[in-house]
Amino acid sequence: MKSLLSVAFVLSCALFFGQSRQMTVRVTPAERMATTAQAFLETLGPELREKANLAFDDRNRLDWHYVGRERLGVALGELDLAQRRAGDELLRAALSAKGYLQVHSIILLEGILERDPGQYFLTVFGDPAGGDPWSWRLEGHHVSLHFTLVNGEFTTVHPLFLGTNPAVVPDGPHAGLEVLEDEVALMRELIGTLNENQRKFAVRDDELPKDVVFGPGVDTEFGEPRGLTANALDHGQKALFMHMMAQHLSALDYRLVTPAMNRYRGTSPRDLVFLWLGSMEPGEPFYYRIHGYKKGMMLEVCNLDGNHVHMLWRDQTRDFGGDPLREHLARAHGDQGEDG
Repeated sequence: MKSLLSVAFVLSCALFFGQSRQMTVRVTPAERMATTAQAFLETLGPELREKANLAFDDRNRLDWHYVGRERLGVALGELDLAQRRAGDELLRAALSAKGYLQVHSIILLEGILERDPGQYFLTVFGDPAGGDPWSWRLEGHHVSLHFTLVNGEFTTVHPLFLGTNPAVVPDGPHAGLEVLEDEVALMRELIGTLNENQRKFAVRDDELPKDVVFGPGVDTEFGEPRGLTANALDHGQKALFMHMMAQHLSALDYRLVTPAMNRYRGTSPRDLVFLWLGSMEPGEPFYYRIHGYKKGMMLEVCNLDGNHVHMLWRDQTRDFGGDPLREHLARAHGDQGEDG
């Protein structure tokens, strides 16, 4: 399949792309996100800034989806080149080089679908220059990225959604482009290492869901895990399993992946369960999930019709700030009570 790097030159010519990454003083991703978010907002006039910068407690912060629809925030299509470059730097602050190309490749696919690539909305909730919690998101068709920061530190990227249609571009100048190729290939590789007894638990012939199961509007508990526990894997399989999980977060700056993965590495293998439904053949529909039920984590990937992939990573202890945000707000409320 065509590597993402092979389309980098094409993508760099797109209007919604920013300038090449420049050498910068080493700072944390949280610091860089705060700086670039401020810089982005400063490029906007009053009307666009009012649209782009909402209060942190605005109820729309929790209203997420990955379909094409009207959203609050400022659309990329409303921005001039300098403003888009400033917004692009915010994206660069949070994503790896691979993730940066993935997001822009997904936007590029909108042209193949004859959709408007300008209908991706950038929104900052709260004040990135202040000391209170703040967040930002980029959202549109097949992209829903949420970054929450508390106490000046990065807290979470959940919910994280990336999708591609087509999953593999069949023809034209971008023929062979497969944005989520590595994520799916590693799960297939892991399934291929399983013995007959392991496969009885991991691979089922249940009816395929029509989409990811725990998408927008589904805030119930993830329920009882189904499938094969990571505890049943041998040493080499466990290493591949953790590598595969990290691959599904590889769109992020590696300094954001490490703390997220450390949470799951510290989890008992008995608490991590994975399941595959559908065909193992490339180009045919499938669904797989990894359920970390003690941590409230759910990773889902599905191929809806053989060439249309959705990937969703949620964490019910981390979505939109989760426990760290609740703890911060509880401490702040307690302090206020004592002062009063």
